Amino acid sequence: MAKWHVNLRRWRVAPTVAASLLALSTVMGAVAQGIPSPSEITISIDAPTVGTKLTNGEQTFIGGWAGSSAGGGTGIDHVDVFLDSTAGTRIGRARYGTSRPDVARAHQRPGWENSGFGLNWRPRNLLPGEHTLYVVAYAASGAVATQTLTFTAVSEDAGGCAPSPTCPRLTKLPDGWIVDTGGPGVYFDRDPGIMR
Repeated sequence: MAKWHVNLRRWRVAPTVAASLLALSTVMGAVAQGIPSPSEITISIDAPTVGTKLTNGEQTFIGGWAGSSAGGGTGIDHVDVFLDSTAGTRIGRARYGTSRPDVARAHQRPGWENSGFGLNWRPRNLLPGEHTLYVVAYAASGAVATQTLTFTAVSEDAGGCAPSPTCPRLTKLPDGWIVDTGGPGVYFDRDPGIMR
């Protein structure tokens, strides 16, 4: 195995050049050791689109495709979807392996014919505002890559379902929460032991 050694103390180089040489040596070391690179994975989120408005209780489809240049076939073991961070709420594992001949043709990779993924999601208790979906693809080689997509959660008043036990409306107040289920409202104080 070839090893790279650069003694930067002997050279007078600009800091940006030194940083580039250090990055190159790190990548070369990873390749020499057989450590998989996340760049071997390509992910595309086709749905929903950036900026989509989602409402609690309304089903939405999260879908796209993922492929790895390492190994045979698609090279992908599975795809998971998370909300607001990869350490956040795991929405679920997407169904992987759906037919995507368009992807195989566009990338000239016949093995990516079944690289599609999809997950039906019905959001619950999303606070209004901007959120991010994290789609994480895990390759059979051990590489992991993430693609993100931002969307906006809107309240049910913006045209979603009417408040009901199956579609509650959650409203944050400065000192607690109100849960509207279409009947008498329930107020939760900051102290979880107090309800009125």
